[in-house]
Parts: sequence; structure tokens; C-alpha cells
Amino acid sequence: MRYEVTSEANPDAVDVAVLMNGIHDHNTRHSGAGEAQTLSLFLRDENGAVAGGAYGWTAFGWLRIDVLWVQADLRGRGFGKQLLNAAEAEGIRRGCKYATLDSFSFQAPDLYKKNGYEEFAVLNNIGENQTWHFLKKDLI
Repeated sequence: MRYEVTSEANPDAVDVAVLMNGIHDHNTRHSGAGEAQTLSLFLRDENGAVAGGAYGWTAFGWLRIDVLWVQADLRGRGFGKQLLNAAEAEGIRRGCKYATLDSFSFQAPDLYKKNGYEEFAVLNNIGENQTWHFLKKDLI
């Protein structure tokens, strides 16, 4: 049988699911950890519209925050911190001991540092003059 690597700008969702399920099964077999769970938190206005939120997962004793976002006109009012605290509380409830996330320099690395996250890696030369910060925190 022959194999070929292809680049696909709009992959079929079924094909992407094959990759995600494959790595999930591999990780679960080798980690001895329980199943990963998605974490989804939303900041909603009085009409139910999403004005911010946090999205990530928990597994292996870790909380991973992939996205934490608050719409521009609500920034600086404590909603980011509320979402971060809620994500951490849910992670702890699920048995997580640690948390990790990343942030570009034009996003909110200082918010995370003010809330106990420590930087463990930085990638420079992102875009023209930005940095990519990788942070972690002990939850307990």
C-alpha cells in the first residue's frame, strides 16, 4: 500500500475527528489518566448573547485553557479574572492540580501573571514584534 501526504485547506470534519480520536486513544492508553473533559464557560448579557468566555479541557491532573476572551468594551472590568477564577475552580473540582495556558504579548499575559501564573517559555518574533508567552500555575 502507498501513502501520500496531502495539504487540505478545508478538511472534512470526519477526517479531523479521526486524528483527534486517534491521539486521544493513544494518550489515554499511555497516561493512565481518566478521560479528558471539555471546559466551557460563558459570560452572557441579559439577553443571553455571549460577551466572553473560557474554553479548554481537563485531563492528566491539568486544566488547559485554550481560549479566554472578553469583548473589547467589557475589558478592564474584572470579567477576565472572573472567568479565570471560574475555570480554575472547575479544574480543581475535577481533580486538577495544575493549570496551563498561553497568551500573545498583545493579549493578556499580565492578567495571568497577576493571578499566580508563572512563565515557563517564551517564543519571540511572532508577527513583527510580538512574543508568545506560555504560563502555568499550581492550583493546590
